[in-house]
Amino acid sequence: MPSQICHVLGGWRSRNDASPDPAFALGCQGPDVFAHGRRTKPFALSYARLLHRRGYGDFCVSCARLLRDTQDPVLLSWFSGFLTHQALDKALHPYIVCRTPSWSGTNQDNQVLRGVSPALYHAFFERILDVLLYELYEQHPVVHFNARKVFYADPAAIDCIVALISRCLRETYPDQSATDADLDERIQNAFADTYYFYALTDPSRTNAPSHELPRSIAAYASRGASGVALLFPVALDTSIDYLNLTSSPWPDPVSGLSRRESVPELFEKGMSNARIALELFASVLDGTSSCESLGDLISNDCLSIARPDGSIAVASHRRPFPLESALLQEVRTRQEWLQSCGSVDRTDGELI
Repeated sequence: MPSQICHVLGGWRSRNDASPDPAFALGCQGPDVFAHGRRTKPFALSYARLLHRRGYGDFCVSCARLLRDTQDPVLLSWFSGFLTHQALDKALHPYIVCRTPSWSGTNQDNQVLRGVSPALYHAFFERILDVLLYELYEQHPVVHFNARKVFYADPAAIDCIVALISRCLRETYPDQSATDADLDERIQNAFADTYYFYALTDPSRTNAPSHELPRSIAAYASRGASGVALLFPVALDTSIDYLNLTSSPWPDPVSGLSRRESVPELFEKGMSNARIALELFASVLDGTSSCESLGDLISNDCLSIARPDGSIAVASHRRPFPLESALLQEVRTRQEWLQSCGSVDRTDGELI
């Protein structure tokens, strides 16, 4: 899945509005919120998997029906962001999957990379794209992105969002939710853990070497490559065309057919489809379109690489970047920063 900054950028530009709106920014993360952190039990990970694999359109229909009647501004903001998530996932996933390895790091000379899972290389590449897209579209380094301000929503707003999600998940996935007495608590925990994760990896605090580096950097760096993969990169090799700006061919991971789109082209396609969804939702709210038409537009296809019938597919074709060496350089850079800035412990005992 594209990472958090990419989704916020896409959401802002889809509605031509980058004004502070934490509910919208959280909505842009879609079901990724249920997969972040996993510090607090009970988890909501199973619902992240469900929404990514099937039923996204049905879930949106359920939300739209409720919001058409209530039109609560916080919930409208969150759901508008949620509508944009699927469009960017579908547009960018083929390239992301194609460009990441399907094996774990086993470099014999660099023990720090042994055992790094394919999922972490996937996450690392998503953060590479976050950094580069932010620089391209915002004309600033990613250190200017303050995750704590972008994503912090009032607890009362989170409570309203949790109630909406819980009700719509029960309607969309009755078999899975029927015996889940902890559903509300799972979703509440997911939002708390997500904010904790975004704050710990906030590039406005983690992407500049200084004596103010938070304790989280030491924690991530101490885990070697597996930890550093979750931070936003600071030492990218500019000779590597991660965004495919030269339009070099790359194979579709499912069909193997040659494609040449750049990441900005895929990103623009995702934003275009997100705008269409937002426009249709506006017509649902004013009564000129049905909730079902919104579900038909979004579909229940999986949000990753898909078979022709919309079900999740296996990647048979890849052309990965040298992410192992890139990740090793990130580890070295982070360790050098820590050695140069001394203690990173906060005297006030706070992380966020």
